[in-house]
Amino acid sequence: MSKELQQEARRKTIIEIAGKHFLDYGYGATTMSAIATAYGGSKETLWRYFPSKEVLFAAYIEYATASFRGRLAPSLKSGQPLEQSLRDFAKNYIDEICSPESIDLHRLAVGESARFPEVGRLFYERAPKATEELLENFLETQMSMGKLPPADAGRAAKTLTQLCMMARYPVIFCIDKAASIDSTELARISVLDFMAIYGPF
Repeated sequence: MSKELQQEARRKTIIEIAGKHFLDYGYGATTMSAIATAYGGSKETLWRYFPSKEVLFAAYIEYATASFRGRLAPSLKSGQPLEQSLRDFAKNYIDEICSPESIDLHRLAVGESARFPEVGRLFYERAPKATEELLENFLETQMSMGKLPPADAGRAAKTLTQLCMMARYPVIFCIDKAASIDSTELARISVLDFMAIYGPF
């Protein structure tokens, strides 16, 4: 294995270990020393890869959300009917935000943001904001093609994601389990409501 691949493998291992610590103990109670101990390397090695806890947390958030965004992007296909693309996106989005991993990450960000605003900022920029921008770009294209009336694409993207977010609340508050969520039906309803606002008159 090349030196570059070895370094990337070490970096990924550190991020995964750090993520478990952040989720189990919270951002405030997690220390770089504890992560170095769990990793089995020296603190000097850890600091060489990540010069601060905030940088390491940002790397974990990016790692945790990159695959999430990657699974959403293929849903937004210009070659299929608009409403089908939106339903596919909404279903995948609901499945993702209701998954145990996403729920844990959301609780971490919300629980720590009051004491550590950087946690909330990093989570928002790499998860909700990045997802809204992905959808916004798609909607802008659809509007330019005449498939949707001209409107504020950013606001439209926020509208659809917020409609989908309603599926998450029963899971967050332990009223329902993710497995009981009918994401296909909830996606259909969300898109129906969205099109009532932004669709052709």
